[in-house]
Amino acid sequence: MFIRCKKISGKQYAYLVANEWTSKGPRQRVIQYLGKVHAPPKSAELSLRHQQTFQENISHFLFRELQQHGFVRDNATWIDGTVVVNLSTRTCSENSNPVAIRMNEGFLCDHTLQQLCTFRQDREPQITGKQLATLLVEAGILIPNDAFISLVEQLHPTEQLSNLEAQNPHSSHSQQAIHEEKIVPTSSLFHVEIQAQPDILQQKQ
Repeated sequence: MFIRCKKISGKQYAYLVANEWTSKGPRQRVIQYLGKVHAPPKSAELSLRHQQTFQENISHFLFRELQQHGFVRDNATWIDGTVVVNLSTRTCSENSNPVAIRMNEGFLCDHTLQQLCTFRQDREPQITGKQLATLLVEAGILIPNDAFISLVEQLHPTEQLSNLEAQNPHSSHSQQAIHEEKIVPTSSLFHVEIQAQPDILQQKQ
């Protein structure tokens, strides 16, 4: 599955689609409507601060990207005009309608926000790295190589991760490979919950 945009009456709308084979050849099937595209400019470049846990780092990277694109925090929500990212409900909306926020090479929307909050690591660190790189790119989050490697190391602390640098979503080669494969990972077992006040994702018991 991957996200594609369609222009209707001069406005961009985002959809989650999947390729499937039919008797007439490959076709794209719409899985989910993600909303009207909101494309705020990147107005700042903020520094990174390493956090103690994987969940805290994911939260920090997400919050940093929203701030860099002009969003302002109000408790459990991030707001840019009429566009609201609600961390408690894991939704992105504008006037109660779904919205897809274009950031960098991807979109933050209900689908990618949910994926971020429920990311499941694989047994193999290389697979975890590939899936995580894909998700970060799809959600519009860019981080440098060292931060990406540290992030995967928090899930695989005893593994050798020398080949992960090429999978970093900050790498243009990685982005090209990801978009060519059109992969968006699914998740199920590694659940996290965003509380109303803290700046971190907390693992569900």
